[in-house]
Amino acid sequence: MLYLLLFKRAWRLVGHVFLWCLLSVVISNMIIYRNGVSLLTIQYCLLIVSGAFYVLGVRWGIIYALLSILPVVGYLLLWRTGTRFFFVTTSEVSSAGFFLVLVTNFVMLVLIHYHVFKSFYHIQEQQKTNQARLLAAILTAGDAARSRNDFLSSISHELRTPLNAVIGMTNVLLLSSPRKDQEENLSILQFSAESLLALINDLLDFNKIDAGKVELETRAFQPAHLMEDIYESFAIKASEKHLAYELEMDPALKDVQIMGDQTRLMQMLVNLISNALKFTTEGRVNVKASVVREEGNRIVLRFAVSDTGPGIPVNKQQVIFEPFMQASPTVLRQHGGTGLGLPIVKRLAELHDSKIELNSTPGKGSVFSFEISYERAVALAPSTVSAAIQELPTHNLRVLVAEDNEVNAVVMKKILEKLGITHTIVGNGLEALTAIEQQQYSIVFMDIHMPVMDGLEAIRRIRELPDPVKASIHIIVLSASDEGSIRDSDVYPLINDILPKPFSLQHLQDKLNHYIGGQGGRRDHT
Repeated sequence: MLYLLLFKRAWRLVGHVFLWCLLSVVISNMIIYRNGVSLLTIQYCLLIVSGAFYVLGVRWGIIYALLSILPVVGYLLLWRTGTRFFFVTTSEVSSAGFFLVLVTNFVMLVLIHYHVFKSFYHIQEQQKTNQARLLAAILTAGDAARSRNDFLSSISHELRTPLNAVIGMTNVLLLSSPRKDQEENLSILQFSAESLLALINDLLDFNKIDAGKVELETRAFQPAHLMEDIYESFAIKASEKHLAYELEMDPALKDVQIMGDQTRLMQMLVNLISNALKFTTEGRVNVKASVVREEGNRIVLRFAVSDTGPGIPVNKQQVIFEPFMQASPTVLRQHGGTGLGLPIVKRLAELHDSKIELNSTPGKGSVFSFEISYERAVALAPSTVSAAIQELPTHNLRVLVAEDNEVNAVVMKKILEKLGITHTIVGNGLEALTAIEQQQYSIVFMDIHMPVMDGLEAIRRIRELPDPVKASIHIIVLSASDEGSIRDSDVYPLINDILPKPFSLQHLQDKLNHYIGGQGGRRDHT
């Protein structure tokens, strides 16, 4: 055995031989010497069990445990009358074998406890290490998310700045009484630029929603008017595709006013209608708004967009709500798109504590619908302010524009000239502050990213001017960046309005008319 152990390293073979020897001692003590179960026999059993598990592993440990314990149990059951159980004689106590087995059992007991507690503390240390790694991974992921957001905010500014010039100059040229062929070319250019803008907006919106940075606003609006405006905005596209385009409005919605986020509801419906018109080649597209039920001061509205398009297979009906996913590669090749429209709708529905529902049959069409609960708003008398605003004069305005990009400055100059508005254009925040100190202006259009002094610092300085009239000047921020970064800044309460770049001529006129009509006020960001 020593030869096998020392020279052959046959630990398992030696272990088997040793354990069988101990087993033979246990069995012989009970069968040959039927005096009862000696304490020495019990110690041998413990030694067999411990040795088998440590030397040979769990499977052999169980086998040897059964081989050593079952004979003892069987003997006790068969010979329980007249037998002395668990005795030890004086000769056994004084023997070297008894002492060796006793010491071995104590050593095994110590080793067992040592390894148990060692494993316990090792597991604790491993848990601490894993927790530290998990925390580091979370921090790394957070840094990565912030870097991604910063990158998207930066790239948003870089993309929107030249796009603002394209859309702005297109609007200016369209106002210059172009020839019919030129008007057609400009319309194509305008459509392409607005399509690119929609793509950029989808990417940024999804990033904001995914990062949990979108908060629903609460304002009074009339869903019936909103539905009519959205419906009319797609009428030309539906007509070009020769589709039957229908709007079904519940009569109960006629004069209803609700409190909610009109912009996000419009975004959801625009995405759904745009998809329906894109994928439907013949038949119809139906847009429906109805009252589901009224609960006290709340009203539940259901919006549905149905089409007679190709339909969506059952196995793809969940996939299409995942970011950047299309129902099939063929759809992507034929119709294009980023695959972000439906994911945005889904997440916006979830922000409203709702969910988007889809009923679709391949070859027959699809119905997308969702329900939202709104609080009723206090009924207001029909207003004619909007119509009146369009007629308000703008030639009495004196406008200051702070814009460092020369192309955008030229665009703004031409637009203001077309509107007959007196204006001054400066290249940075410090020049804007100096101009306001020297002259009186009605409105300031303030860009954010400028050299020498940025727009945010300029706004702070303007609000601190000693002249209360100049300090309270109406400030509209021009921003090609993510609007969320402005909302998060300490300057946000100091501004009156935000005009995101690129903007349309109508959007600019709306901002001016809002000011002229006396309906201004801080933070009207529509």
